[in-house]
Amino acid sequence: MKFDNIELLREEIHRKDLQLIQNIRKRDMLLIEERLKKWEKGSAWDGFVRKVESDPDNGKEAAKMDFTPIKMMCKFIENSGDPLVYLKSVSVSYPEHPFCQMLIECETVPQFLTKLKPMGSRFPILFQDNGKKWLSELFEVSKESVREEYESGTQSPADILGVCA
Repeated sequence: MKFDNIELLREEIHRKDLQLIQNIRKRDMLLIEERLKKWEKGSAWDGFVRKVESDPDNGKEAAKMDFTPIKMMCKFIENSGDPLVYLKSVSVSYPEHPFCQMLIECETVPQFLTKLKPMGSRFPILFQDNGKKWLSELFEVSKESVREEYESGTQSPADILGVCA
């Protein structure tokens, strides 16, 4: 009889764990949807780049701009940091930053570097061989995390694609 109670408790704990995981994933998907909607309304990245291009010599506008996510990326490249750690830290610390929104949108290193070209003089490491190699790893890690979401079974590929549409 005690064994039955233990099994029931295990099943209940397992059920609650699955509910928590589903709630966390729902919250994550809502956050992603919200970010995509904000990005679609107005391309904050284009505005960010325009400000950088209009005042490339660290004038008033450039001084007000927050380059932290890009600077962090450069530090990760310099120190051969783990791209997954970078993705997690930036997504938690700077989810609304135009750079992070642009990073979400990009699918390949060349596409990313094209969008970052106006800031090439500020962040040359991104365009060097070791920077391109690290960025390739970053995009590969990013694709793997999306694949894991598909394979986990909590969201079907159609559901996730529906969010992105």
